[in-house]
Amino acid sequence: MSIPGATIIPLVDVLDRQRKHFALDAALVSSILFDQRPDESNKVVLCKANGGKLIINGHSFEFRGDKQRQVVQYLCNKYDAGELPVRIQDMFSDLEFADNTRMQDLFKKHPDWKKAIYVSRGSCDLITA
Repeated sequence: MSIPGATIIPLVDVLDRQRKHFALDAALVSSILFDQRPDESNKVVLCKANGGKLIINGHSFEFRGDKQRQVVQYLCNKYDAGELPVRIQDMFSDLEFADNTRMQDLFKKHPDWKKAIYVSRGSCDLITA
């Protein structure tokens, strides 16, 4: 659907996820309306290189393993959609990992993955605070 002279923007694309209540990210709305690339320097979570690089509050984490990268990209997508935390079992099912896959095994060779990903009681989340 189009309305002459109007731009339709899905609300989920412009939510300010740093706030606990409903709020729109005015800079993002403006960048869409004026066809400008948004400034990513102030985003809490950035995911680059298909999950190979995760930046949270300016702290950078590199992930090399394919499954590590898939998990990181999945979590970033869920963060952007406002759907965190996620059940690990559901994430592994969505990613088509083996039933016996464990987070600690996937990341055992990563020195500080627990600084970026919080795991508790079968769920996980990105650590943004």
